[in-house]
Amino acid sequence: MIDFIKKNLFILISIFFTFYYLYTFSNALDISGYVVNALLLVIVLYFQTIGELFYFYKKHGRPRLQDYFRLALFATTVLNFMKLVNEANGNPLVSVITQTVSLNDAFLVLSIVLIAFVSLDLAYIFMQTKKRNFDNSSYKITRKNLVFILLIFTTFAKAYLLASGLTGFGVERHDSSGLLSLVNALSNILTPFSLVLSAYIIYIEKVQIKLYKTIFYASFLMQIFLGLLSGMKENTLAPILFVGIVFLFSGSKIPKKIIYIGIFLIMFLYPINNAYRNIVSNPYTHTNSHLVNMSLAIQSVFSKDILETLSSGSESYGKRGEMFPFLEYSVNSESKWNYYKNMSRYITLPLAWIIPRAVWSNKPRADIGAVLYQQVVGIRTKTSITPTAIGWAFLEGGIFYLIIIFALLGIVFEFVDKNNHNKPINMLLYIVLFHYAIKPEWDPYFMLASIMQFYIMYWILLKFIGQTRILKNEN
Repeated sequence: MIDFIKKNLFILISIFFTFYYLYTFSNALDISGYVVNALLLVIVLYFQTIGELFYFYKKHGRPRLQDYFRLALFATTVLNFMKLVNEANGNPLVSVITQTVSLNDAFLVLSIVLIAFVSLDLAYIFMQTKKRNFDNSSYKITRKNLVFILLIFTTFAKAYLLASGLTGFGVERHDSSGLLSLVNALSNILTPFSLVLSAYIIYIEKVQIKLYKTIFYASFLMQIFLGLLSGMKENTLAPILFVGIVFLFSGSKIPKKIIYIGIFLIMFLYPINNAYRNIVSNPYTHTNSHLVNMSLAIQSVFSKDILETLSSGSESYGKRGEMFPFLEYSVNSESKWNYYKNMSRYITLPLAWIIPRAVWSNKPRADIGAVLYQQVVGIRTKTSITPTAIGWAFLEGGIFYLIIIFALLGIVFEFVDKNNHNKPINMLLYIVLFHYAIKPEWDPYFMLASIMQFYIMYWILLKFIGQTRILKNEN
């Protein structure tokens, strides 16, 4: 049965999607012809997203990075649009906090999504014209001790920063400054580096030294636990993602039982995380202890009916991906947006990652989501919203800049995809970029700035730690 599903997964997904599409189409007829026309574009977007993903999966054994990125954008925009149509009850107006957008304008918005998707493929077409000698050589880390020492350091650094109240949910930016802010920034860079390389040594090099294994698994579990205590879902899941990808690259398969248990536990993550945040946000329940707060949150969640909790978890994940209204708002308000325009900040990419704000006061800030929220509601708060990477690219100045930015992203995706992932630096870049690709809310500028920062820092570190190419005749 499982083999049958694997072999015919695209057909089965397409059959399910067809029934959902027809249901949505019938509801669109109750709204307007404009919405019906927009749904015709959905068919094109479906085959460009799901069709390409399965095509490259069968061709190369795994989808491209841009396929994952496109899938994430499809889920948060196109599928969200269909959901809104099914909930409209004939009314085209959709709420965007204090304002509204109309589903009658969806054809324009989905056309912009289509242009963004095509722009990603321009890079693939360009890269196909370039002849490249593929290197599938294997590598090994030279100074393994340094990797595990760094892993211990980064794990304890994360614990210290969390215990000191300098990271985690509810911490404001001004609370972490100076030397501790630098430590936090270095921790965010070095944690993926040390975790991925240690997993590389354990799973790919298959080193059987017990001390290494003990340090690796203890640090891995500790980082997951610290992520949970931080009240940040991404901090909990990121270590699992980093290690999981290395594990799969080694040729190993994750047991089905582990997958099922993992999915089951992830459904509890959102309710626990929400309960924890409610406790921290309430001065009457906040105990100033991460452990006690988490214990109270877990007790609160498991005191409820399990089916209700699982339903709440799946609903929360669904709401997390509802970005179509924000995308449409960004398209409608592009002419009024003047915070960052015409890709003027992109020329700073080679320098932005290294020059401190104390020296460069006008350095681009990662507050663009808060500025957009302010434009919507009229007041500045801590809240941020995102119109997805497509919306951020469009706000730079319309279709022209959208095409350039997404073609640039496509080049980065293809460059990393085409390299030999057995080489540690390439595997590190792949994993970091994959992490960004499955999060469609990123502003492309900061995605590219982070990738550049990671690449330079990791390249320097690997020069110091050492990576040795294994010759074919070497045992």
